[in-house]
Amino acid sequence: MKFGGAPIGVLCAHLEGGTVTYMCPEQMRVINEAKKIDKAADKSEYLELKDRLQITPATSDIFQASLTVLEMHARAARWFGPGAVSRLEAVRECASRTPVSAVCAMTPAEAERWAVGKLGIDKLAGKIESAGIDGTKMLELSKMGLSDAKKAHKGMSPVMHTKLKGVARGVSTPADAMPEEIAALLEKTLAVEVGERPATVMDVLEMLGAADEDGDLYRDMSDAVGGAALPGIGEV
Repeated sequence: MKFGGAPIGVLCAHLEGGTVTYMCPEQMRVINEAKKIDKAADKSEYLELKDRLQITPATSDIFQASLTVLEMHARAARWFGPGAVSRLEAVRECASRTPVSAVCAMTPAEAERWAVGKLGIDKLAGKIESAGIDGTKMLELSKMGLSDAKKAHKGMSPVMHTKLKGVARGVSTPADAMPEEIAALLEKTLAVEVGERPATVMDVLEMLGAADEDGDLYRDMSDAVGGAALPGIGEV
């Protein structure tokens, strides 16, 4: 970090709290270490811990902002709670989804190959094509409750219905499709090691094509990732 051209080190701060779901690894380390201390009886030890394990706000804030972006694409905090996956696995799941338009265009044979081959839902093998369920109907059935699905498709079983529910996780909509550039960025900003993450927001903007190597924002961001939806600097 520089101030007036002179290096002054890295800005750090005590961790004072936050929402656990969005905490970076180094914040969780402080939380877990603090749990081992009786704060009432060993206040000096607790304060020493906070001094020793300070957080670098720039990288921790970028990590947390990245989790918010990931949650918007993943539709939930998939990296937390029962059935959790790692954050990077969640990124890859989002990036590998098939557009809903492509799924809706699938024939019954294509829909079965996609559900079994790409999503790995083996229980649907031999049940989609033989039943004449194309991509559009498969998505419709996946959104229905069991009783409605039985009415919409004769022969619908509880097991088949449960497996169809898993189809939605492999489909992206225009609202949550993850561009390759965003996936690549999140893999960097969500790195476990602090040194592997972009050090500043300007580094992130440069990766998105919104700033140059000197850290200056482009007046026209239409070529940046997501920039088409933003006004130019001169318009703000």
